[in-house]
Amino acid sequence: MDMNQRQADGIGTGRSSRKMGRWEREEEEDPIFMALSNQAMVDGHCHNVVENSPAMRYERAFSEAEGHALDDAHHTLSFKRSVREIGSLLGCDGDFDSIKKRRETLGQEAVARVCFDSARISALLIDDGLRSGAARSLGWHTSYVPLVKRVLRVEAVSEDILSEMALEDKATWTLDSFEAKLRAALDPLPESVVAFKSIAAYRSGLDIEPNVKREDAEAALGNLLGQQGDVRIVDKHLVDLIFVLALEVATKLKIPMQIHTGFGDKDLDLRLANPGHLRRVLEDKRFEKSRIVLLHASYPYMREAGYLASVYPQVYLDFGLAIPKLSVHGMFAALKGLLELAPLNKVMASTDAYIFPEIFYLGALWTRRILSCVLRESVNDGDLTEIEAIAAGKAVLSGNSVRLYGLDQAIIDSCEHSDGETVCNQQSTVKRPTCIPNQNEFVRVTWMDVSGLRRCKAVPKQRYETIASGEGLSNPKILIALSNPFDAPPPGCPYGPDNEVRLLPEEDTRRSIPWCSGHDIVLTTLYKAPGEVWESCPRGNLVRMLAQLKKEFNLELRAGFENEFYLLKPATGTETELKWMAIEQSTYGSAGGLDVAAPLLSQIGRALGEMGITVDLMHSESGPGQYEIVQRYSEAVSAADNVILIREAITSLARKEGLRATFIPKYFVDACGSGNHVHCSIWESGENVFGGSSDDPSAKWGISKRGQQFVAGIVHHLPALMAVTAPNPNSVFSRILALQENKAEAALIRAVEEAEGKIALFPPRSLEVHWWSIERAHRLQSWDELQVAKSERWKEILSVKGIQSGDRLTKSTFQRLLPQFQQKEMKLLQHPFDKSAPEACTSKEMCLYAELYFHDILTSRRSNTECLYAELYFHDILTSRRSNTELDMGQVHLTDLWELVEARLPQEGRLDLDRPITDSEAKQAIKAMARGKAPGSDGMTVELSHMFWPELGGVLFEMYNNALIGAWLPSSMSHGVITLFVQDGGEG
Repeated sequence: MDMNQRQADGIGTGRSSRKMGRWEREEEEDPIFMALSNQAMVDGHCHNVVENSPAMRYERAFSEAEGHALDDAHHTLSFKRSVREIGSLLGCDGDFDSIKKRRETLGQEAVARVCFDSARISALLIDDGLRSGAARSLGWHTSYVPLVKRVLRVEAVSEDILSEMALEDKATWTLDSFEAKLRAALDPLPESVVAFKSIAAYRSGLDIEPNVKREDAEAALGNLLGQQGDVRIVDKHLVDLIFVLALEVATKLKIPMQIHTGFGDKDLDLRLANPGHLRRVLEDKRFEKSRIVLLHASYPYMREAGYLASVYPQVYLDFGLAIPKLSVHGMFAALKGLLELAPLNKVMASTDAYIFPEIFYLGALWTRRILSCVLRESVNDGDLTEIEAIAAGKAVLSGNSVRLYGLDQAIIDSCEHSDGETVCNQQSTVKRPTCIPNQNEFVRVTWMDVSGLRRCKAVPKQRYETIASGEGLSNPKILIALSNPFDAPPPGCPYGPDNEVRLLPEEDTRRSIPWCSGHDIVLTTLYKAPGEVWESCPRGNLVRMLAQLKKEFNLELRAGFENEFYLLKPATGTETELKWMAIEQSTYGSAGGLDVAAPLLSQIGRALGEMGITVDLMHSESGPGQYEIVQRYSEAVSAADNVILIREAITSLARKEGLRATFIPKYFVDACGSGNHVHCSIWESGENVFGGSSDDPSAKWGISKRGQQFVAGIVHHLPALMAVTAPNPNSVFSRILALQENKAEAALIRAVEEAEGKIALFPPRSLEVHWWSIERAHRLQSWDELQVAKSERWKEILSVKGIQSGDRLTKSTFQRLLPQFQQKEMKLLQHPFDKSAPEACTSKEMCLYAELYFHDILTSRRSNTECLYAELYFHDILTSRRSNTELDMGQVHLTDLWELVEARLPQEGRLDLDRPITDSEAKQAIKAMARGKAPGSDGMTVELSHMFWPELGGVLFEMYNNALIGAWLPSSMSHGVITLFVQDGGEG
């Protein structure tokens, strides 16, 4: 191609002008392309995916043609190119028949997952007025894209209204009545709507009359309502009136109105779809502050559209449909034609995808490619600097749409790459997970048993096809009930080796295993008969309950998990009797701790990305060698499936590095346990309905009525839920009970640590309501060292049935015991949480308990010098008290003892006596908690927010102090206490 021809074709004349056949090989080295590949895209105009149907010809994914014209679509340039790309994406041959067979085998869910993950689309603005087949709901789309909003097609709304009017008395067929109903349908804005859309170009053209004569519109309305059959608005007077009314409402509500311009299906008169016809509307004073979006690059009228955007402030451009439905050269020319005049801050991207998920992928793929190529030409031609080109490209992909449609920037930002990594090759220029497996030799048919163990059987791929077709894989029922670690059924297990179930693969969970070449993994559901899920199948029960939630309440559940685990290395030397020890000794959020495990964590992150799982963040946790990987929230079944795959990846990759990863709740006795926090939200029609709005009278604390009921249900059923969330002794008993290292004494030491039963609520940011969970954690610091030093004192206490626990007494305790003490007879005092602890039944025992308590405080919280200093004071207090009064210890008032200790200690040496929590102490603790962890050697025992301190501080202290001494504790919450606090006063 010579220079003159290149100019004529609009490809550009820069020194690096690319021939379209080889540009793919250059893009990896292009900074503009690399930057745009890492930019999540807002799809500013698209349509619903539709359920698979034999009546829906697959050719429509690649062409705007219909009927017999689709037969010729196979011979278009865009069709041939797109088929090859989809074949590569789905891991099959790049011919049409192979793709059809492959997508039928995978199912729509799996195809949608790989298409949306590969497209990296952060938001969908769906025009749901295109009524074609069984359209998927907005909620269905939110399983794949974080943010989904509606674009309201005004003609569809109008036709619905007219269809209802046609059934009414003819006396109601007035233009005023219709206009009133249409305005009411548009204002206030329907739920989730961010823009209106008009297809006037399809009905009577874009030469809109801004001032329609009412008598003409009235006559058109009467004629339309008097006809038989479905209502379809085609009369120009009525079309124009609806257009103008909708634009007036959009202008009032300050939302954009999208307008179809340029090419489309055969219903369209292309001559009347030229956006230049809109000049009368654009000149009308009523619409000077409107925001009008010309869709589809107005192809072939892209220069006219670019001109309008350059001279009218209310005109914006969207080039979806032109990309990807044109040839490569056509896409390049269309976008370049738009940008000849159009301001870059008024140009936006979309896919105009419909029916098939593949169109979303193709649209995003070629949007990034063509936009990068056009911007590179602009840099080479001297129109832009490279920095300006990158900024413009990001604005076109996302920023311009976020600003125009008022989208949530935080959600958009959450879709950006955390590491800037992208996958680029000749077939895909966006990050694409390999979640669609290749033709691997073996498939691991995997299930989860009731102990939380992942179990699998590997089958050759030929055998797998038979299993997946419906035959399933036979499995004895007893295999789901084998206990960990003995691999034997528990006593009384009703299942035996002779009863079997069938493992049926869930094909949309199938992945290639990145760390084991030649193997796929697929998750299964357990069936006891054809079509009948076994009642003991964990996955089947989850699916059943979610279906019930949908059927009874029209709600969907989404979840995300915080996966906590320890990384262990083989123990060496005499450091420990354990075979495995922590790989490091850092703390929460430590960069050093992250450095130690960085090579492994990077492998895990890459593997999960290849499996189609999005990781939101990784960090070191509080325990030595403890880490957390947070997965992106998704539909509940998908989220649960991802937990299995994440754990498989972590344990397998750690094993390859000679390490061991463990998720057990309590591995180290003296370190934090590992939880698996789940974040849940309830959704309806694509909207999170947990949060409540300020104008909802039933909303409290920023939570909707349904949200309140959701939380209440969890609290009500908490005892039963604990059987699921804490199913074994390691978790039920606070991940506790470990033998003291000195086995000769064989003393059981209990480190009291709150179980992981908590609820934390995070309403939408706009509500500015802070919810915090309250965790109570009693930790015995330096217990082993303290135990040796006090062995003699313990013997003295134990000889009079003293308390073996190291938990603390409070001033409130002494005050409550005072009446009994004055009667020289004490009632039974038991440890408030450990019912197995010995009892103190006399005043003398209580005094010894108090003496031990103060000694613990004095010797465990200060340096040796300070401890000695404080010990002298303590000894002086006791001896002085005894010598001065010559009273038997049984006659000492406990309150006096407390106050004497507190008063005799000087200010500079005063110790952290564990009296009831004060306001100032808790406020200081809050500041430390804001940095991530509780302060102090033994840790503060509450976490809360200063936002609601005035309302709840006093109530909190009373609750805590009562609970500490066992005055009242719900019997169902002996180890786990759930407390909810809210900002807005009074209730909680």
